[in-house]
Amino acid sequence: MNINELSGLSYDLGDLNQLAMEIDIICRRKLRDGVMDGVLAGREPEIRQDAMIMLLHGFLFGNLKYMEAARKGDHHAAYCQLEFVTSMALRYCKIRLKRKLISESARHFEISEYTGGTCKHLMDLDLWDLPESVRMQMTQSSLRLGVATGQISEGNARIVDMIIVSQMSVEEIANRYKITRGAVYQRLNRVRQVLPKLIARIEVSS
Repeated sequence: MNINELSGLSYDLGDLNQLAMEIDIICRRKLRDGVMDGVLAGREPEIRQDAMIMLLHGFLFGNLKYMEAARKGDHHAAYCQLEFVTSMALRYCKIRLKRKLISESARHFEISEYTGGTCKHLMDLDLWDLPESVRMQMTQSSLRLGVATGQISEGNARIVDMIIVSQMSVEEIANRYKITRGAVYQRLNRVRQVLPKLIARIEVSS
């Protein structure tokens, strides 16, 4: 199947196998084997795999333009958005892997006034490598910042807080607000779109 044929595919959000195949084709076209150099040389398959996992675990479905085009059955618009979000995921995964590899290699060098060192700021770590209490603090601080700057509505921040603090399920939240589970997921996706940038701006106490 070639790229032109993909533009005519049906974008059924429930068909994850079909979606994964489309993402894989785009990833292989945008990041071919042997194009990376430096610390990322030979890591193309790993980057593509990380990007696919990231997309299928919510990053793609947080793109409102893609979701809208898919619901309308606008294949061309959906595919354009799929390409755009895949490019973003690949870029993010390259940066994340590069930071990880540089951090690991730095452990083998003696740190001196000549060689310098790496700053282990919290933002240089994978969020899920941090203690749960720190993750909670970072998320809540970023939610407050989002509300204060108008990037997150108070209602959406409250829903996220109900999930991470009160451990409520999406179904329980939907029943409380008398809305569908899909509506809850839409609100969560709006928060996911801005949360990484907000987390990068906060300071966490030790």
